[in-house]
Amino acid sequence: MKLEDVFDRTRLNSKEKTYVDITVLPDGSTVRLPLMMVHGREPGKIMLVLGAIHGDEHEGPQAIRELFDALEARQLVGKFVGVPVANPPAHRVSRRESPIDHLNLARIFPGSSKGSVSERIAYNIAKMISISDFLIDLHSSGTNLDSPTLCGYCAIKGEAGRISKETAVVFGVPVVWEHPSGVPPGRTLSVAAERGIPSLYTETSGGGWLSKDTVLCYKNGVLNVMKYLGMLPGSKPETGKVKHYIVGGGDLDKDSVTAATSGFLLSHVETMDQVRQGEILGRIIDPLGETLQEIRAPSDGYIVFKKANPIVYCGESVYLLAHAPTKT
Repeated sequence: MKLEDVFDRTRLNSKEKTYVDITVLPDGSTVRLPLMMVHGREPGKIMLVLGAIHGDEHEGPQAIRELFDALEARQLVGKFVGVPVANPPAHRVSRRESPIDHLNLARIFPGSSKGSVSERIAYNIAKMISISDFLIDLHSSGTNLDSPTLCGYCAIKGEAGRISKETAVVFGVPVVWEHPSGVPPGRTLSVAAERGIPSLYTETSGGGWLSKDTVLCYKNGVLNVMKYLGMLPGSKPETGKVKHYIVGGGDLDKDSVTAATSGFLLSHVETMDQVRQGEILGRIIDPLGETLQEIRAPSDGYIVFKKANPIVYCGESVYLLAHAPTKT
């Protein structure tokens, strides 16, 4: 099926599942993106929900499948388009990056129609984003990181920024993370921001397993946003579930606290612990238990990400901090 047909706003009152072909591999098999669509009873906003941009994050895919089963076309205004597995090569081997071209799909948007396998996947997903009205990208930290359950958004200017902020709050998770308007390039959210499309993403403690509680949380969160946008009937979603509202760049590639040496990480903090500048966050030890490095907080803030696997290599990200909003 062509993407233009999937997103055709005149398609109404039906549910369907299909695949979109991306490219052919050397063995003759085809890389395909699975799509699950619910076409509402009348035209309206198009909600695009992505899962498994990273192949070792499994809650998003299952939440999308359960959303598709739960949604009824006769109750929906607009269109739900779910891509449960946005990175099939990485998903197949449960890895963050593709085993084919070793690229991180979450860093190469908007991709290229003539590029590598991952770049072609990114190109097609970017096309989907550009013809949608709202984007939700469901992540869950994968096998290497630990994080609180959070909903993040980019504080871009205008109506898209306002809607992103309000929907991040109604999504219904304990932590909301605001990112400054300069969205790092290569992300799904940067594609949305460039086009003035409201967008959200999620994170939670990963591990590479499937958390049923997180699946339910993500499912309910998307339904909350759809109600807020007027796509579904129902009472206005609650806004009192947010315990922490934090601010920060959130770029793991640039903003992280990194290991100066390789070794075994003994962490002294948990996610969302509040720390002070200079406080010891953890120690890296050698096989004999001798301390090789004390890792200290570069500033005051909250621990948003920490490395879950204690085996660390020099230069690797081990912590990421965010901050409370500045009072005005």
